[in-house]
Amino acid sequence: MAQPLTILNTSSHSLQLMQIQSYIIENTVTSKFNGHGIEFIPRSAIYALTTKTNIEAVVNQDPDLKTIYFPAHSKAFFSNRVFNEAKRMFIMVMTLRLGMDFLRIALRQSHSGDNHLPLSYAFRIHDENNVFWDDGDVVRFLDAQEMVCAPTFRARQFGQKAAFRSSLPIVQADKMEGPGDEVVWRVRFHQDSFIGGGWGQDMEQTWFTVKMFESENEAFEDIMWARGMFGFTCEYVYYLEVTWKEDNDQKLCAAG
Repeated sequence: MAQPLTILNTSSHSLQLMQIQSYIIENTVTSKFNGHGIEFIPRSAIYALTTKTNIEAVVNQDPDLKTIYFPAHSKAFFSNRVFNEAKRMFIMVMTLRLGMDFLRIALRQSHSGDNHLPLSYAFRIHDENNVFWDDGDVVRFLDAQEMVCAPTFRARQFGQKAAFRSSLPIVQADKMEGPGDEVVWRVRFHQDSFIGGGWGQDMEQTWFTVKMFESENEAFEDIMWARGMFGFTCEYVYYLEVTWKEDNDQKLCAAG
């Protein structure tokens, strides 16, 4: 669970940026799974960073908003909208130092906000005068989606989806040799990433056996399906999870 963070309204914009970026670095989880790097910000850190008072403090000190006519009531409305609709987008913008005016304009576009993440790479933004923002900044913004899109899984649900392999909430992974020399994985998930199952704070100490399939239908035909705890599709691969204690006959063959 991430520690609380307080951003003062009286702090300078540069100090706020340093504070936020340090917090993000400290709370970013990195690991490796199946030959691919994983990097994500846990849900508890996202919520701790994006409190309403923290967002208001950043909006009030943002230099871009100070250069345009943006009265106090507009700042309050914008801060409230970010808090309710764009916590993850706020973090993306702050990580890249794009400024609150970028986020303000991004939220003017249709189908924008956290509920629409991940956004398509066709996404572009323009201001009230129909002036489009630099494409390079927008692409960097879209690239940053992965770190805030770690999914939350539910026990006993098998049709779940994860947007990015690079932000699967895995904190440790070991390659295993299963029955018949088939390759499976032993993994631990971040405690923020799971609902149900009765693990609570012990979630990160719970090992799962993970087997990959081309589809959910293929997984359904596998002997492991009957003992599955949950499953999800990510980037055209289906992942079936079984609690490790049920499969302790498998052995390590290499680190992930």
